[in-house]
Amino acid sequence: MKAYMCYTASGAEEGAVLVFANSISEAKRLTWHSIIGDLCDSYIDLRVKRLKNAWIYKYQMYECPHVIENVPCCIECGLWGSELNSDGICKICIEIAKSDKQCKICLEKCN
Repeated sequence: MKAYMCYTASGAEEGAVLVFANSISEAKRLTWHSIIGDLCDSYIDLRVKRLKNAWIYKYQMYECPHVIENVPCCIECGLWGSELNSDGICKICIEIAKSDKQCKICLEKCN
């Protein structure tokens, strides 16, 4: 089984779901019946991106294909595309905090 990020053609800012499926077409079909399908005007508006990071598989709940609509997100940026540390902060936000000193939460927890 492979991991996929599925979202609308207008972009992931409307949200994205994590799908575990055997193929892109299966992931797209499963997504169509999820909350993301409700945001699409048509089936062709769905986009599917293969995720190859090993850490994403810790969210796999079943051995059969399924959709996860509420993936744990970074408490700073609200995205789930990067691995989170134990404080719920993604690596991207930690790097931003260290380089730009913009992220107060990251600076307090990471320094």
